[in-house]
Amino acid sequence: MDEFKSAWNDAASGLPRQAPAFKQQPPVARQIKRQLLIEAVAWVVFIAVFRDAFDGDTKPLYLNILLVAAFLLMLVHNVTGYLAARNLVNGPDLRASLARYAEKLRVFGIISVGCRALAIGVLLWFFASAITFTATKYWMLAGIVAVVFVQLFLLGRIWAGRVKKVSVALKEMSV
Repeated sequence: MDEFKSAWNDAASGLPRQAPAFKQQPPVARQIKRQLLIEAVAWVVFIAVFRDAFDGDTKPLYLNILLVAAFLLMLVHNVTGYLAARNLVNGPDLRASLARYAEKLRVFGIISVGCRALAIGVLLWFFASAITFTATKYWMLAGIVAVVFVQLFLLGRIWAGRVKKVSVALKEMSV
């Protein structure tokens, strides 16, 4: 985004325009791609071994289906995020593109946190389904749930920060 803002300022000051210096992909798209590949490999390995390693064959079929569906939803969501990050320019001018990007980023962040919460919830349900709970195990589960809520809260704050950066850049363009 800084390169786009720099090109915009250069154009406004009468200096020769320079296209952003992207070699193949924007840096954000490369980071998203790397994260997507790591997560995809990790979840595919988990899904491939969960029936044997975590006794998935003894769990109810609906729970196995929910687990696979939640992880596939998360992976599909990550792929759509990667594709969206590759196509940032989507409007008649830079300002309109940035406004659309800010709105898409806000919605994408909400869905991202929701997909994570769903996947973690189903994962906890999967593992807790075979446990006979005692008072100590309930406290341990409460601790795990608290840690998950903190992580989801922090993820939400990260997304809010990203949206805020784009919104600030959009406001700076208006001035």
